[in-house]
Amino acid sequence: MSDFIISIGRRYSPEVLLSLLKRPYGELAPGGQCFGFEWGSAAILTEHLADGNNIFAKDNGVFAWVGDLVGEIPHGLVHQFIGRIKDIHQAEGLEGIDLKSDKLFGKLNGAFAIMWADETGFCVVTDPMNFTQVFAGLGCGGEAAAFGTQQDLVAAVSDSGTNLDIVSIAQVLLTRYCTFPNTMYTNVAELKPGSVHGMNLKGACKAVCKNLSYWSVPDELRSGYSETELAEELSEAVAASVRDRAAGGGVAVALSGGLDSRLVMAAVPKELECMGLTLCDELNRETKVAEKVAKGYGHAWFPLFREEDYLANNLVDIVKFIGFDCEFVHAHLFGFADLINKKTKTLFTGDLFDTIIRAYCAKDFIFCKQWGRGRPGYYKKVQFEYPYRQDNILDEFITDNIHQRLNARISGFYKANIDQKRSSVAEWLKIYPFRHWVEAATWSAQRRVLPLKLVGADRRLLDFAFRCPVELKLGNKIFMMAAKKLLGSGLYIPSANDGIKPCSGEVRRMAERSIRKLQDMATGIMVKFGRKKVVQHSWHDYQMYWSQSKKIAQFVHEYGANLAQLDGVLFKGKGQTILESKNTEWHYAFRLLHLAIWLQIVKDHRKELGKGEDKQTSALQSSAGLIAQF
Repeated sequence: MSDFIISIGRRYSPEVLLSLLKRPYGELAPGGQCFGFEWGSAAILTEHLADGNNIFAKDNGVFAWVGDLVGEIPHGLVHQFIGRIKDIHQAEGLEGIDLKSDKLFGKLNGAFAIMWADETGFCVVTDPMNFTQVFAGLGCGGEAAAFGTQQDLVAAVSDSGTNLDIVSIAQVLLTRYCTFPNTMYTNVAELKPGSVHGMNLKGACKAVCKNLSYWSVPDELRSGYSETELAEELSEAVAASVRDRAAGGGVAVALSGGLDSRLVMAAVPKELECMGLTLCDELNRETKVAEKVAKGYGHAWFPLFREEDYLANNLVDIVKFIGFDCEFVHAHLFGFADLINKKTKTLFTGDLFDTIIRAYCAKDFIFCKQWGRGRPGYYKKVQFEYPYRQDNILDEFITDNIHQRLNARISGFYKANIDQKRSSVAEWLKIYPFRHWVEAATWSAQRRVLPLKLVGADRRLLDFAFRCPVELKLGNKIFMMAAKKLLGSGLYIPSANDGIKPCSGEVRRMAERSIRKLQDMATGIMVKFGRKKVVQHSWHDYQMYWSQSKKIAQFVHEYGANLAQLDGVLFKGKGQTILESKNTEWHYAFRLLHLAIWLQIVKDHRKELGKGEDKQTSALQSSAGLIAQF
């Protein structure tokens, strides 16, 4: 529950920045502090993951962090780290500064963003994957104007107009993300991950910018490795990640019917109080499995029943935090923040494991079956074409100009970032940095209201994930080798997803999978004959929800007119007409509604700062070029 913003120049007082920073939180806004300097202002909110002890004001300056900063830096080494930041900031040049071998920077771990500021300027430190994003904004004259963790606020403070990046908006509508470092604004860029970004503003006619990396993606192992040793390394990294984040009290685990969250619960130290929490509309297969898992480990378990209009009741508040950068539907637990905060001080999920350890994004490998009893299948590498996306129903409504510019941008990203040394080019392009993950809202929205600590963001796990050969990640091979060392009683409980027990061998797995398919087939037949359909996992029946929710229909009417400003620029016809169709597939329908709500929030931020009408939106520019300046 924290954010920060830095404004260069004296346009906004520290108090105005702090008020603006609290705005998305509404009545639940945390406390915070604000600071004024000769060169500008800064404001920071207190972080509940640090019990409010994330801000250190000393010697006419301030050091603070937001997010999940783990390890020795926040617990004993803060003042040493402040000294190191000052040394870097005051250095005349960058020669001789090697942060990748720096012991203090080697201790940075987690999903965080750090800021330090005094009368000479400021520094920002990003986490290795940009889980907690930091953005930089340019002013009217192209000068650096603002830095912060909330993209829309950085844009609002940076310039007198709203420079929407129509290509980025189109990319999110069509693919659910936009390529790094682009944002929804032509004058805002996301800072490079795993880096220190600084600006020396004392007595200089022109600000002096610094950019130093302290972490880079490790090379993938291609030979000379031991599968057994890698599995041991992974199991130890999972256990250490959970242990370090659980220090200080009991925990809760958002427990699905799958294996990722089960592994996290299994790794919780036995001496700690732990509970399982599972989302549902009604008790189903997933809740039954989750309850068995929790009780198998001797922990309490609670179902979290969503109210009828749960999605609509939380939609606007989620968009206030994430803007239009990622899909709001992935912020599953957002609406249970009050309840969860009362039950626990620490919440874990199984997020990230399927993507970094289980090769979910390695779309350039396909599974091939082998016919014959007991013969295991295998993975085969296939030709991969970027971007990996299917045609969708919104394509025909997007202008040809934007399609051309989007294709050019995606091709440019591919050429600039492809790494042929990686076994899976598809995985590499999709998982680094974090903004490319379609599930990004699980962290970017939920960290603001929940006591969420991201186990999968541990630096040891990230190092392992990029070093591990993709062949070992495919088919859950290395994951299962490591999991069997930790799961204990969870080995003998089938997954709610495919019905397979983690302890089963190849032949038994095939039998269990076949039984699940027969069960699903029988259920489908009974539904055709009138039996009520039950969603067997923690998601909604979103298509039904889109077509039947009265509150969603109200939002469509209330916010739909905001899409008019994109007619002829983004949409061939009227965006509101597309939104109002009940037949639109729910993924795209909700994205259009998300866009309409976000456009209203952008207007509200500008109104808060007393700014006038929006500038004409532009598809001709991109924020990608800004990153070189920071």
